[in-house]
Amino acid sequence: AAELAEGHDAIALEAQILVAVLLRDRSQIDQAGALLDRIEARLAALPHGGGVTAVRAMRARADWLESKNRHTESRPMYDAVIAKAIGIQGSDSLIAARTRISAAWSRATTDDVAGTSRYLEAGLEVLRRLGHEHRIEAALLTATFARYRSRGLQIPYSEALAAIAAARAEIAATGRPVVSEV
Repeated sequence: AAELAEGHDAIALEAQILVAVLLRDRSQIDQAGALLDRIEARLAALPHGGGVTAVRAMRARADWLESKNRHTESRPMYDAVIAKAIGIQGSDSLIAARTRISAAWSRATTDDVAGTSRYLEAGLEVLRRLGHEHRIEAALLTATFARYRSRGLQIPYSEALAAIAAARAEIAATGRPVVSEV
């Protein structure tokens, strides 16, 4: 994809951001970081600063920092991504919503229960407001977080079960099939 986009700066940068994310997801952390360095240098050279593409690159960098357990650097960057995404796309920014979910994961891994809840609820609220497939995404995230937080003893098991039941009901309300309880 990156090769096909050559000559089209915004598209090429978006493709490179995707490659950096995939490298990080495949635990090729150093290669992802080096690619993000090159992307950030190209964005800095653009007269308009890169707009949404720059926000996506910043989000990829925050996730990269998070993958290296550099929470003191990733967390303020997540907040900056959220603010910039809302500034460009408005309060229902999907980038901001998903970044809030990433910020919630960051906090959940370090037992910051209040921070986890604050970011999670703010991200889920936007996903639900966006509707359609985003409501399903919100329900799945609700169930996933409930399971994780219950296993980490951040919330009682009964609260996790209630959240998972509510998520199942939310998915069922969309008319989508829901698997039987296990």
